[in-house]
This record gives sequence, C-alpha cells and structure tokens, in this order.
Amino acid sequence: MRTCKRIFADAYIIISIVALILIAVIIGFTFNQASMTASVQQARIEIKNSVQAVSTEYKDVDSNIMQPHVEFKAKRKKLMFYKTHKCGTSSLVSVLYLYGIRRNLNFVMTPFQHQILYDEPIQKLKEGEEYHILCQHQRDDVKRWGPYRPSFVHSILAKQETFYFTIIRKPFDQFLSNFQFFEHGKIVQEKFAVKLSLDEKISIYINSQPNSTIICNRVVNPMSYDLGFTRFLRPEISLDKALDRFIAFLEQEFDYIMIMDRFDESMMVLKTYLGWEDSDMTYLKRMTRRKSETKNKSPVSPYTSKLISEHNFVDEKIYKHFSKVLDKRISSIGVDVITESVSKYRTLNHELTSTCLNTTHTRNSSLGTVFFPLKRTAQSMPQCRLLTMSDIFISKALSLKQLREDEKPPPNTKWLGFLPRFVNMFKKIREDYVKNND
Repeated sequence: MRTCKRIFADAYIIISIVALILIAVIIGFTFNQASMTASVQQARIEIKNSVQAVSTEYKDVDSNIMQPHVEFKAKRKKLMFYKTHKCGTSSLVSVLYLYGIRRNLNFVMTPFQHQILYDEPIQKLKEGEEYHILCQHQRDDVKRWGPYRPSFVHSILAKQETFYFTIIRKPFDQFLSNFQFFEHGKIVQEKFAVKLSLDEKISIYINSQPNSTIICNRVVNPMSYDLGFTRFLRPEISLDKALDRFIAFLEQEFDYIMIMDRFDESMMVLKTYLGWEDSDMTYLKRMTRRKSETKNKSPVSPYTSKLISEHNFVDEKIYKHFSKVLDKRISSIGVDVITESVSKYRTLNHELTSTCLNTTHTRNSSLGTVFFPLKRTAQSMPQCRLLTMSDIFISKALSLKQLREDEKPPPNTKWLGFLPRFVNMFKKIREDYVKNND
C-alpha cells in the first residue's frame, strides 16, 4: 500500500514538473509571437510612413510647372540632362557639349568613358574647380543600364542650383527603336529554325510575358524603367496610386521634361527658361532613316501595334501627361511667342545644315541609319565638326582636357593618339566664342 502511494506521489511530482515546463514553453512562445507581431506591426507602420512621406513630398503634381523663369535662369550654368535611351538625344547632347565647351565648363564624367557608370568613381577635377554639366547616359555598368539614381546625381550637382531636365518620346516609336537597336528579338529568334520578321519577334516576345504582372524593364515600358518606375511598385499600393506617385516624383525631380516628337517647340521652351541665345540652340540632324524604311507607315501589323500599346501603358500614361504639361508651358510663355521662335529656329538650323552638311549624298552607318557627310569646306569649321562628332570621341577628349596634372589617361584608352587634336579643336571653339562675345 505504501509502495503504491509512493509511486503515485512520485508520478504527481513528475507530472507537475512537466506541466510547469509546458506552461513556461507556452508563455515563452506567446511572448515571442507577441514580439514578432509587434515587429511586423512596426515594420508595417514604417512602410506606411515611408509611403505617406513619398505621397506628401510629391503631393503637388503641378507645383513646379510654372516656376518663374528667373529661378530657372539662375540655374543655367549647371545642367543635369538625364539621357533616356532611344529618345533621339544625340542632337540635344551635341548642343550641350557646344554650350559647355564655349564657356569652358566642366562635365561630369566617368574617366575616358562615354557614359556615366554608377559604380565607378567620376573624374576628379583640378583643385578649386566644380562640375557644371552632366549629359551622358547613366548606367550600372558598361553592358547594362538600371533605373535613374537621384541620390547619385544630387551628390554631384545639387538640385537647388542645377537645372534638371530629360526627354521622352512617343512610346510606340521608342519601343520599336529600342527593340531593334538592342536586338531584343534575338532571344525569340534562337528558338526558331526559320527566320522571323520583326512583327513576329515582337508579338511572340510580348505574348510570352505573364499577364498577371506589370512589365517594366529594358524592353517593355523602357522609358519608365529608365526613370525609376519600378521603385514605386509595392504590394500595398495599387497600380493607379503607384503611377500617380511616379508622375508626381517626375514633376518634382525634373524642372522640365521635353517631348522628342515636338523637339523644336521643346527646345524653344528650354531657351526661354535658361535665357540662352539663338546661337546656343542650333543643331544638326545628321542621322536619318533610309527612304525604303520611311515609305512604310508601320513595320508591324495592327495586331502587334495594339499589343505594343497595351503592354507599354505606363510609358503611354507619362507621355500623355507630359505632352499636356508641355502645352501648359507653351501657353504660359505665349503660343505666338513659341510659334515665332520655332519658325526662326528652323531657319537658323536650315542655314547651319546648308553650311555644314552635304545633303545630296548619304552614307550608311553601323546603326542601320544613313547620315549626311560634312562638306569639304566645313571640315575646317570647329562648330560643324563638333556637332557631327560621335559622343564617344567628344567624351574621351573632354576627359583628356579635364585631366589633372598629376594624372595620366589609362594606357589602353582607345583612340588616345587622336584625342589631343580634338582638345585643340575645343580650344579653338572657346577662343572663337570669346572673340565674338567681347
């Protein structure tokens, strides 16, 4: 009997100990769950606050459309042009190069590269000098590009003293240009034994994309990808809200967004904002499409055209929005003023073209286009030569010009032997400008 009681007593003690252990485990688990829940709630609050901060920072979409021109003119010696891909930026960049070289301004550059590489150091300037112009493609590395990085640019050219601007293009045309230039159809062609047409490559590529997700990459909606739309895509935010915030961000980040399809109008608005002279704005349209390509209204079928428009809806939205913004800007300046300026501008560009280019002959380029060669009489004219030079040569020569005395160019730099003559050409452009403006 005592033995049984002893057994029951021992069992009771063991059960009590186990029960206490289980209670402790449950309490600990509950506490951890509460802590985890609190952490999750805190994270959600932080995300919500950050989203609200973005919304508050960019809430006034139209706040800087009609800024006083005086404020823009105060920024005209420091310029940040974000070069979007396949938006016809070559003519504008050549204007910026000429403007800066004439005034002996310094360009932001990755040393001896023709594009800004985010993950490489930019070229250091001589002591006491500062940067004035950034106008090259901005990329992650030589082979690929990523979205616009505002913090990178702000650290070099402060927004409060720099005029920020960029350019966009009709999305259908930009998509076709981008798709062909970067040969995105190759990935489709590799899967077929027969040669596919451009129309077939595009329709197959687009139809292979998932319908349940927003496509925003280097192929579909590429302008929005360039400008950073992917950073606004968050699970807790609707697509419409993300688009509104993206447009608001662009309004606040850039003082001005140009429209390539209305290039001359856009340039005259830019001239008004920056207070530039007519001679600062002229350019040469050297490249053109082959006549055989321009005869066809569209290289793709109506079905594929519809696919392109439907899948590039983000680019379509920002294009339509900023086309309306350009209309507002022109109205604020005066439609008659811009119309008259455009007419005069085209006359000046025609005169410059007649002086510099032989438009009766064309030559094939490696880019699938044709170009007009320089006239023999223009080959000794520095401005004509600069406005028709490749961006690669100009940027490398500018790197050499801005090189500090204690530095040397990399020994493997391409065309290094040619660069000094281009630097001398820059000096001549500067001397002519100073002489004519004394």
